[in-house]
This record gives sequence, C-alpha cells and structure tokens, in this order.
Amino acid sequence: MLREPTDSLPQRLLVTLLADYRHVLGDTVPSSVLVAVFQDFDIAPDATRTALSRLVKKSILERTRSGRTTSYFMTDEAIKMIDEDTSRIIAFGEDRPWDGLWTLVAFSVVESERARRHTLRTQLRALGFAPLYDGLWTAAHASVDSAQRALADAGVTNALVIRGTIAGDPASILAQFRQSWNLDELAERYHLLIRSVSPLIDRARKGLVAPAEALVARTRIMDEWRVFPRQDPDLPDSVLPRQWPRSEARACFVEAWTRLQPAAELRLRLLLDDAGG
Repeated sequence: MLREPTDSLPQRLLVTLLADYRHVLGDTVPSSVLVAVFQDFDIAPDATRTALSRLVKKSILERTRSGRTTSYFMTDEAIKMIDEDTSRIIAFGEDRPWDGLWTLVAFSVVESERARRHTLRTQLRALGFAPLYDGLWTAAHASVDSAQRALADAGVTNALVIRGTIAGDPASILAQFRQSWNLDELAERYHLLIRSVSPLIDRARKGLVAPAEALVARTRIMDEWRVFPRQDPDLPDSVLPRQWPRSEARACFVEAWTRLQPAAELRLRLLLDDAGG
C-alpha cells in the first residue's frame, strides 16, 4: 500500500492511524477530527487536508458530506490491502524455518527495454531478492511461483527460475550478501530503532507516557517498522553476520506498540469527545 519513499509523511501516518484505530474512530471519520488528531503530530491543518485529498485520488479514501461536515472512510479494497499489509508488518521478524534452498532468477533484458528491467528489479526487491551478479538474483524464502509472477508482470520472458543450493565458501557468500543487500546499513537502521525506542519503553513500563505522546509515538513507530519488510530480505541466520539485530529490534517494536496502545486509544477518545464525534 503506502510503502514507497515518494509517499508523504502525512499520507503514511493517516493510513497507519486509520488502520490501527478503526475500532476507536469508526468507519467514517469527520475531517475535523483528523485535523485535530494531527495537530498532536505538529502537522498543520492544510497539510492534513491535502493528504486526505491525495488519498482520495489514490482510491484509498472516499469523501462524503452531510450538511457542512466532510468525512472520510477507507474503500473496501484499501481495507483489504491495509489489513494484509498490517498483518505482514507485525509478523515480520518472527523466526521462520528455512529448508536450505534458494530461489534464483536469471534473466536478460535488452537495453531498449530497460523499463521492463526496472519494473522486474523493483518487484524482485519487494519479494526479498537481491542481485548476486548481473542478471542473477536470489532469495531465501520467495517461492518459484512468486518469482514467475514477477517476471510475467514485468513482461520479461528471457528468464529462468530455479530452486536449489548455493555452493561455495560461507565467508565469501556472506561477503557477497553483505554487499548485495546493504546489510551493514540495514543493521545500523535496526540499531537506530533500538536506541530510539528503548527509552520510551522504559518510561511506558513505569506509566510515564502521556496519552498524546503515546498516540504520536505508537503511530510513528509503526511507520518506521513498516519499511523493514521491504529492506530486509529475511536471510537465514546461517548467512547473516553475528549478533544480527533484527530480533532485538522486533522485540522493541512489539513491546512499544503493545504497551502504548491503551494510552493512545485514550487520547483518540478524548479528541473524539472534544470534536463531538
């Protein structure tokens, strides 16, 4: 859904908020309520309204009017996609069994069809693939069917998909993976999340996070965590660097997201009461 870097922060936060708090906000939400909510995020009313309008253009939201009141609700298709997306995001980082086999995609695209090549590479990245060599991409958990669908969607026919082992020196393989997937940069992003969220968790355990802060922090934490499934190929432990930080980062995300929920929901209910919602 909204996972591309071109999507603005207000749009992403709106979708995250509407997805996480439908049970509190209701199916249809007055724009005045959303404007009030996003003042907690230091997002100006005009920016909130602009984000709402753009989400309508993307068919993620629909607009309805009753008298002088403008309200918004998510489309059925958006609800389905967002629910699937949220489930995948929350589950990301859990221990996954691995059968020791890799899915490899070998392909060749002529220069005159580079748009197809770009489309294919984008789709393969989203499935957890990365290039080992030019025209040879691999992933640990992606299925052959999903790789073949990516090839078909991109219109690339000069290709081969296989499932098998990768032979070679483990240290050399790790070095290649570290470069192909930018593992050093990814690890630093995990460490950054751990450093930023851990103090918040400590205060939440002591009941020292106010409702307004809880709402903002919980929404932003989800927005930060949602990018990792696109950036992390979920490589098996056997080929990852030692002390890989994903498990610790996920534990921080899950605890913060869980502990902050009651206070965040309280803040929303207070704002709804103030707005007469």
